Amino acid sequence: MNEQYIKTRGWGGRKSGIALSETAKKYRNHVKDVVSQQLVVVTGQFPTGDGELVYRMEIELRFEKLEVESWFERYTRGAHAGERKAKARFVNVDEDNRVKFVRDAICRTINIPDDRQIFETTIRKVLGPKGATVTLSLADERRFLCPNQKT
Repeated sequence: MNEQYIKTRGWGGRKSGIALSETAKKYRNHVKDVVSQQLVVVTGQFPTGDGELVYRMEIELRFEKLEVESWFERYTRGAHAGERKAKARFVNVDEDNRVKFVRDAICRTINIPDDRQIFETTIRKVLGPKGATVTLSLADERRFLCPNQKT
């Protein structure tokens, strides 16, 4: 579990499960504000609100650090002499939750009825100041849907 989600208990007929934390709800609203401002600047009008459209999303996640520095260092003495000081080369980043959060926030912001309409998502992790760049476009639905289906 991370700071975005909390476990909920069922009481008063409610189901137990997982929900957004208060911090995540505030952040989602911040993302919504930023997306609303930037979307108008970048695209003007973007087709949304139609449950029939198919979208593709490119997400570039920027991190200040992606490699563990001690990966390049080795022990020089003792039982571990010659072994690397770090167990893994790359920093452990849980991008799956970040991607889901970004997808949900953008869908809510620009009135895409459901993130099930995003048929293709590309994710890149790059070095840079913390942040994300998201590109959303209409996908060619012929690549994904039944060719004989009448629309």
